Amino acid sequence: PTGTQKDRIAFAQIYDALRREFDVVSLATCGNYGVAVALAANLAGMECKIYIPESYHTDRILEMEALGSEIIRLPGSYEDVVVKSSKLANENGWYDANPGGTNTPLQITAYSQIATEIYEDLGDAPKYCAVPVSNGTLFAGIYRGFVSLYKRGKTSRIPKMIAASSTRKNPIVQSFLLGLDHCKDLNPETIKETKYNEPLINWHSFDGEEALYALKESGG
Repeated sequence: PTGTQKDRIAFAQIYDALRREFDVVSLATCGNYGVAVALAANLAGMECKIYIPESYHTDRILEMEALGSEIIRLPGSYEDVVVKSSKLANENGWYDANPGGTNTPLQITAYSQIATEIYEDLGDAPKYCAVPVSNGTLFAGIYRGFVSLYKRGKTSRIPKMIAASSTRKNPIVQSFLLGLDHCKDLNPETIKETKYNEPLINWHSFDGEEALYALKESGG
């Protein structure tokens, strides 16, 4: 509905929040995820608090506000704002919809449905599947979906997963190229942020280990 794959995890998180009887949902965003959660929260009648780095330029703030969400600007990088907003959610008893931690299994399951959609369109899994990789959740979810389809005999193969990102600005990609068995953070000072690349860059990936595993296991 909001023109982004983030709708899948947004609606999954709001369903989870309703089931657990939360009244407020909060998260950090570069733009797209904020709009997706704002819509889901609006439809569910939940209060939504969205944290955005002070330096970010996303035009989607207007949509978030139109959907009734509260926008809070915080200093620091996206990664800093995720940590701060998670801390505030914990302190105030709000539902924390940020990536990583206890939310990872739920978000990966929601994203795994994309593999089913691709399979239904093609009749089989493709040889390759290219996915943008920042936090790694989307990438790991789609891989997990293809593994499930293959194990259930629905497809003849699991695609080689291709991780796409801004050059030298993602720890999953750099860790893979270095042959590491874990996702190593980048030095934040080496990443130049612009108004155009801000949603695409990471010095830390919150679900990096899961994505790195998918990249290696698929021979990607």
